[in-house]
Amino acid sequence: AEAAQPALDGGNCFLPGYANETATDYDARTPTDVQEFIEETAAFDMGTHDDYVDHWSQMVNWTRKRGTR
Repeated sequence: AEAAQPALDGGNCFLPGYANETATDYDARTPTDVQEFIEETAAFDMGTHDDYVDHWSQMVNWTRKRGTR
């Protein structure tokens, strides 16, 4: 996950969804699986809640190695 973090910090990762007006919860148009992804990654603690983080970081690292075409 640490190796993939620069892609996230650099704004190179996109999740579909919408901000709500008060920024206190998810907009109803934000897909449920995106909400689950955000909640799990926010609770990431190197073991218990890491499936989404593992998938995401492996995808980012894989695409970095392949380069752009």
